[in-house]
Amino acid sequence: MNISAFKESIDQCLKNAEIDEALRIAVDFFRANNYTKSYEKIIVLSARWVKIQSEHRLGLLTDFERNRVLGQTILEIKEIINKLELSQSIPPKNKRFLLYFLSMAAMVIFMIGYFYFIKINNIYTNGSNNKNKTPTTNTIISDSLSKGQISDDGTRLDKPEIDTGAKKKNVKPRSRIPEPTIEESPQKYKLKIIIPSRMSDGIIFIDGKEPNILDRTTNFIYIEVPQKEENYEIRIDKSGQETCILKIAIRTDNTVLYPCQQ
Repeated sequence: MNISAFKESIDQCLKNAEIDEALRIAVDFFRANNYTKSYEKIIVLSARWVKIQSEHRLGLLTDFERNRVLGQTILEIKEIINKLELSQSIPPKNKRFLLYFLSMAAMVIFMIGYFYFIKINNIYTNGSNNKNKTPTTNTIISDSLSKGQISDDGTRLDKPEIDTGAKKKNVKPRSRIPEPTIEESPQKYKLKIIIPSRMSDGIIFIDGKEPNILDRTTNFIYIEVPQKEENYEIRIDKSGQETCILKIAIRTDNTVLYPCQQ
């Protein structure tokens, strides 16, 4: 199936509000053609839609809330397909020209930066050389005359201090304002959850809540959880058909877990 036929099938499903069928076709198409990024995005959408359907059947969501998510899911599916179609429509010649243009632009920016660095380095070097020069006799005499230290005949001629009569006020040092303390955010663990293919569209919960998912494919879910001393409860639910539960204490980052093989 080419992209045009695939898009036509998806449009027909979305027109009839057949979201489950549209997601199934999209998952199979992206996986068969190795469109990795599009596949990962459609997997996340599919998992979210399964969760919404499950909550709607249990009465946790109203029809209005379910239809709102339905409309949002349709728009996101169209966006994924449009981006894929646009990337495939760029001719190879245009891609080569774009790559050549970007390479030339990078070279020009590098040359400008290099010449600018040379110029700044020369200015800094000249300034350092001027500061290190030994002052001559004429320079010392000119500076001394301007400061009132010696006269033209070589005698010392200090400038008299001028008393303006103004009394210096005792200035109290300002009290230093304490800097506000910034609370450090809790440290987090990154976990790699290995799952079988049959649970690829399952919903993952950590301690009863959906975690921050960093990445997801057919066989693993990469998540981030806050550190704690107590055990974590990891649960993967597939539309109420199958559930994997693992309770475990985690003490290191990048831990690999197998909740469905316990």
